[in-house]
Amino acid sequence: MWDVVNTGFKVFIGVVAFLSIARFLYKDVIPYIKEGSIQSEVARKGIAVDAYILSANQATSWDGNMPVFILTFKFTTQDGRETQASLRNGLTFKEIEKYSEGNWTTIKYDTQDPARISLYDKPIILGGH
Repeated sequence: MWDVVNTGFKVFIGVVAFLSIARFLYKDVIPYIKEGSIQSEVARKGIAVDAYILSANQATSWDGNMPVFILTFKFTTQDGRETQASLRNGLTFKEIEKYSEGNWTTIKYDTQDPARISLYDKPIILGGH
């Protein structure tokens, strides 16, 4: 009898572990990978605009040794539409202050779908005359 209970308990623990791992992959890993690929494409092809940071909330995940933040921006597209969009990005501790709520930064957006955005750092020009 105890063998049946023991086997049932092991199956139960296995199912709980499987569902926990599946949820983690579905909720955290897959969206983060998908968003990274979208950001990469938008960084190459998007239009740069200044954006106001509406919110910067730390997510529960980390990217290497950097905490992941959900950043929400408000910006105006080239055709005059005021838009809000969010992205998840790992930030260094220096960048956390730079991308805090109330600051301005430059982002790139997809002209076909302005909700698809990417952070954009303008190049620094040294040695100006």
